[in-house]
Amino acid sequence: MRSFVKRAAPRLLQYRAVGQLVTNEAYFLHTTGWVKSLVEQMPVDPQGNPLPWMNFAVIAFFRERLRTHMHLFEYGSGSSTRFFAELVASVTSVEYDEEWYQRVSATRPANVTLLLNAANVDGTYCRVVAQSNRRYDVVVVDGRDRVNCMKQSVGSLTDGGVIVLDDSMRERYAEGAAFLKASGFRALRFDGLKPGGFGTDSTTVFYRPGNCLDL
Repeated sequence: MRSFVKRAAPRLLQYRAVGQLVTNEAYFLHTTGWVKSLVEQMPVDPQGNPLPWMNFAVIAFFRERLRTHMHLFEYGSGSSTRFFAELVASVTSVEYDEEWYQRVSATRPANVTLLLNAANVDGTYCRVVAQSNRRYDVVVVDGRDRVNCMKQSVGSLTDGGVIVLDDSMRERYAEGAAFLKASGFRALRFDGLKPGGFGTDSTTVFYRPGNCLDL
């Protein structure tokens, strides 16, 4: 009996802890919107407002550091587009999926410019940022062809501009990270849960001295 209790106790404690995290509205999974996102099957905060599908640590960082005078470019549109539109002066977002483009367009805030460009490798998609004829304080890379998007974004940054790479733990993006570091960028990585997610995800902010996020 003693042996059984010794084996069962850790499992029982785990079940109790999980139950508390899921049911107690004062705990992290509720206060961040994780539970709400799981139920709604889309990234939202506890009030149902849109969130980027990025980890909660970097979401909190964006809320603290983005400013209403900033201009942001985004590879990949969605709930993140609406989230960023609440925090900055303008968002320019490029989408490759036409059906998704139409869905995002239906709820597009007034300060969002939504562009449609087919996905391709080292072609027109990664170069949309340069063709928009604007300098950006923040470029978020969360779409297709991410390594080339990172490379093409450098020339479209303001003097204090930064580049944000989502899912930066993926080895296939290492070339882009190495390129930015060789170009004088430093890297700050955020790890944690995404809304409704179960594993650890990473987002990295690449910045230079005198950047707009005060890093």
